[in-house]
Amino acid sequence: MNIETILNRIRQNSAQTGKGNEITESDILKFAEDRLEHHRVSIMNRYLVDHPEIAEEIQILRRMVLTKPEMTPTAHLHTKVLDTLGLSSSGLMDIVLKKVGGMLKIIKGQDHAVTLSTQLVTRSGGDDELIFQSEKSPYFILCHIEHRDEPPSLYFSLKTKDNAHVNNGRFRVRKGERHIFEIVTDKMGITTPQSVEDGNYEIDVEVNKEKLGTINLSIQG
Repeated sequence: MNIETILNRIRQNSAQTGKGNEITESDILKFAEDRLEHHRVSIMNRYLVDHPEIAEEIQILRRMVLTKPEMTPTAHLHTKVLDTLGLSSSGLMDIVLKKVGGMLKIIKGQDHAVTLSTQLVTRSGGDDELIFQSEKSPYFILCHIEHRDEPPSLYFSLKTKDNAHVNNGRFRVRKGERHIFEIVTDKMGITTPQSVEDGNYEIDVEVNKEKLGTINLSIQG
């Protein structure tokens, strides 16, 4: 059975079963890659039990991602799966960093990495800062990570396509189910820096009470 056939079956069944509001976009992505947090696995399993019409198809897709990723690019498959389940992908960036010799190596997120010379909003220079950028029209969301100190510092900036600063942009940082902190952009469109330890973070980005999406950040020791 090919991927398109499976997706067609999910599309037909999901129209009858609904969205499954008890799970999130992030749960779907992590479940497909066998990296869903332990405390969320039971919620996912309950969803599959409650929706037997599509449970088998989701399991088949999961096995395809784990055993035959070459059949379809993983990111492309993830988007299709979310669409067929009635879930919109809200991921702005997926960033994975690993500490190597006192520096941070980019494991995932190279497509969002930018050079300091092209940015108008910076706090430091040289090799001490990594910047990642994502676009959610009409905004550019920038994630800055300073690693001159231990632990590294995290801050954000917001601007428009015309390089106008965006005030009152909110960044809510979670670690699993636990809220860690919330920081807001000032009149220069920049938040204050916050130290972050090793771990996996989900950062919800909001402007004028509208959620733009989520940044997934992992820092590995």
